[in-house]
Amino acid sequence: MGRIGTIFAVVLGMAIGFARADQFFSLSATGTSGTTVTVGGRNIIDLTNHLINQEDQFTVLAGQGFSGTLTYGGVPNAAVFTENAAHTQATLTFPSTGFTRTFTGTSSSDLQTQIENFIKSDGANAYAQFLISMNRMSLVASIDGNPLASTALIADDAFNRFGLEPSLTQSVYDPQHVAPMPLDVDGGTSRAAGLNGNFGGVSFGGDIRFTENVGLDLITDVDYRSVAGSAVVTVAEIIGLPVTFIRRAPDEDGLNWQFTPWGFGGISGSYDLAEGSILVGGGGTSSLSYRMGDFTFTLADQIDYIGNVGVTVGSYNFDVPVDQWLLKNGVQATYQPNGGELIFDAGGAYSNFLHHGAVPNYWTPTAGVGWKIGSGTLLRAGFSGDFARHFTELGGEVSLVLSL
Repeated sequence: MGRIGTIFAVVLGMAIGFARADQFFSLSATGTSGTTVTVGGRNIIDLTNHLINQEDQFTVLAGQGFSGTLTYGGVPNAAVFTENAAHTQATLTFPSTGFTRTFTGTSSSDLQTQIENFIKSDGANAYAQFLISMNRMSLVASIDGNPLASTALIADDAFNRFGLEPSLTQSVYDPQHVAPMPLDVDGGTSRAAGLNGNFGGVSFGGDIRFTENVGLDLITDVDYRSVAGSAVVTVAEIIGLPVTFIRRAPDEDGLNWQFTPWGFGGISGSYDLAEGSILVGGGGTSSLSYRMGDFTFTLADQIDYIGNVGVTVGSYNFDVPVDQWLLKNGVQATYQPNGGELIFDAGGAYSNFLHHGAVPNYWTPTAGVGWKIGSGTLLRAGFSGDFARHFTELGGEVSLVLSL
């Protein structure tokens, strides 16, 4: 078993899991003696290595063939596999995609060679198709299809920065302060697919003004998410070109309209889930606001596309296809009593994954209070959440906007 253990664990470890209410992964295997062992864990490679090598809790299966069923992030029977006692035949099946493959060797070393060749060729595509199906089925998939997936987090950052934030910062800027430098820190908890999670992130950047109506925004976004102990990190660089078509003075009533085309490049990766992808894409965000006395009302709309770039490491190809459009529409109202130092805001957004997603649409309410410090600085604390069927996320954020 040891000779094929590492290789076969990579195939299984990249893609399969059996989730209990308190574990992202759990693996259930039945030996030829009839003994069944179910073990949960946060790291799929470690978990499948224990099974393949028949160690730790799986020592009771030593010397036996076995069959197993696994589920990924709340999706039952995401993969099914068997291996005989002689370690000369193994079968791997992904029911969600219809893929199945049986490896038959004359010896354990021959079986090892077949599996290794599979990983370098057809296996990469089979695994990629598996992950696509998980993005469509699992409420806690890491790359796409739910409010805490990497595609959604990147879209959220652009929407907040280019769609909602202008109505807040317009109350701060004056003609001598036109180059905002935002810093946002957020965090919270989530509950989906019977799994508890937590998350945190930081976003920072700067705005270079070419003219009074045209600028260049650079944003670095770093997000961390953990579901039942399995961690995912997303890092993205967003470049926007905000153009103001209708401008009002910060202290005057009237209409203001800014439209921002933007693009990004980023990476989503998880050692625990044994998956990752380089993400690229872009979109456009409209921020239309109207000030009336102490109140400002904002309508924000955004559409963006997220794709991916394949990655090759040595002889292995990692290409997790992402092909997603995300539509976001939101409203916000701010209240600045007597034009003073305090600014209260409340709003909400509705988001839609236009291609398949496990959480196809969700609501995001927001509320906060800001403190205007001088003529060019705003400190804000706020609440936000994401709500959909079988999905709840609650969080808070602290933002600091400096303008030079």
